Amino acid sequence: MTPPETASSFQCLAHSLAQATSAARKGFRDGTQKSVLSFSILTSLAAFFFWLWVFILARNPIWAASMKAADWALPWLNEAPSLLEKTFLGLVALCLCLIAFGLLVILTIQLVLEWFLMPRIQTLCLPQYPSLAQHSISEHCWRGWMDMAKLWGALLAGMLLWVIPLVGALIFFVLTAYINVRLLINDVLSELATTHERAQIVKRHRHGLLLLGLMMTGLWLIPFAGLVMPAVLGASVSHFAYAALVNLRASPTE
Repeated sequence: MTPPETASSFQCLAHSLAQATSAARKGFRDGTQKSVLSFSILTSLAAFFFWLWVFILARNPIWAASMKAADWALPWLNEAPSLLEKTFLGLVALCLCLIAFGLLVILTIQLVLEWFLMPRIQTLCLPQYPSLAQHSISEHCWRGWMDMAKLWGALLAGMLLWVIPLVGALIFFVLTAYINVRLLINDVLSELATTHERAQIVKRHRHGLLLLGLMMTGLWLIPFAGLVMPAVLGASVSHFAYAALVNLRASPTE
């Protein structure tokens, strides 16, 4: 027989997967509507080509900085490295450039998503939760900014994981997937939930947030699918957060 602890873990994981899948399905439905789809595509293209233009113009100082960072991250290399070591150093520097480029594109999309696209997405998603649409909560936003700063700090610190071959890249991918979704939670619930309720939602639904983040990040890697992902991501996180808040308020007080 399966131990109760194992069965409970499987049930928890299955429940989290069901939550993430439901949110992603609703997110695709709402995120591909005309009112947000064109804005999402333009945002993705603009962010990509803007930073591509910057990297091309500043390719020499960026490459020099990447080589210095790679050399700092690999202190065990000899002062006069062999050809193989130079090649490895160059590959690490290239990876750092690609990571920096990807993070800048994601950050740009994230900022545009939060400042301009999320209000449109919430207009589509929030009316589907009447009990939430009728209430509004006003709190100081500095806690949300602090939380955002911590998450971006964790993401930047996570770049050091790339020093570990393969495993480090996998861990960084998972970390990015989680933070990409986690960053939007405060924005989605800023006027609907208290600070305590937001903390409870994050605490209770970490696995669901991670699974949703992995789904969204995986789809972002599919050619051309990434063009619609800003709106789909925003709508998916909105549905996940709204459903979690409804369930939290409906559950008995702890």
